[in-house]
Amino acid sequence: MGKKRYLGPVFMCVAGTLVAMQLILPITAEFPDTAAVPDVMSSTLGLLPSLGLDILTVIALAYPILFLEYYLLGVPVALLILFVTKIVKSTRYELNIMDIGKDFNGTQMVRRAAAPALFSVASAQMLREP
Repeated sequence: MGKKRYLGPVFMCVAGTLVAMQLILPITAEFPDTAAVPDVMSSTLGLLPSLGLDILTVIALAYPILFLEYYLLGVPVALLILFVTKIVKSTRYELNIMDIGKDFNGTQMVRRAAAPALFSVASAQMLREP
C-alpha cells in the first residue's frame, strides 16, 4: 500500500482547490465594484484591484503556512501525546479500541454501543431544555 494511499486525498485536495478557484472569480464578479474601498492586497502585492484575486492570493499564501503549521506543530504534538500515553499507560486506557476479547456477548454490546448512545441522547436533552 505505502504511498499509494495518499494519492486519493492529494487528488481530492488539488481538485477541490481548483474547483474553488474556478468558482471564486465568477461569484465575486457579481459583487458591486469595490473601487471606493481601499484595496489592501492590491496595493501591497501589486495585484489588479479585484476581490476574487484578493481571495485567490490569500488561498495561495495560506497553503504553505498551513503545511508548515501542520509539520511544525501538529506532528510533534501528536508524537508527544503518543509517547506520553505509552509511558503513563493506565490499566483502563487502551490504544487499541477494537480489542474485544475472546467472547463478545450482549452485555459487552450494550456497554460499547447502547450506553454511549443513551448518554448522548440524555446530554442533548439536557442542553436543549434549560
